[in-house]
Amino acid sequence: MTNAPHPAPEEREFDAVVGALAPLLRASPLVEYAFGHGSFFERLPYHDIDIAIRVPEGALADHHALYALAAMCGHAVGRPVDLQELNGTTPGFRWVATSGTLLCARDPECSRRD
Repeated sequence: MTNAPHPAPEEREFDAVVGALAPLLRASPLVEYAFGHGSFFERLPYHDIDIAIRVPEGALADHHALYALAAMCGHAVGRPVDLQELNGTTPGFRWVATSGTLLCARDPECSRRD
């Protein structure tokens, strides 16, 4: 059995995925802002949908809650979702992730301050 990638998303699939993810992420108290990045958001063949989030300062983000959020997002779009936390990550990864598609932000300027 191979782990063949999904084909590059067409416009309709892309819009549907973003439309499903944005309100879920916006509603979560674990998400200050979220960016989609990686091959799906570059409109290339993909294995999963990569989302990077910043957890608000002072919020307690336990791994179970992050896994549950990733599972909820994956269920909503019918594809595996890989959720990465930006807090405490390397500047290089933060730069790559935040160069992607902004999915939601509590404060439109917050993603520019990191």
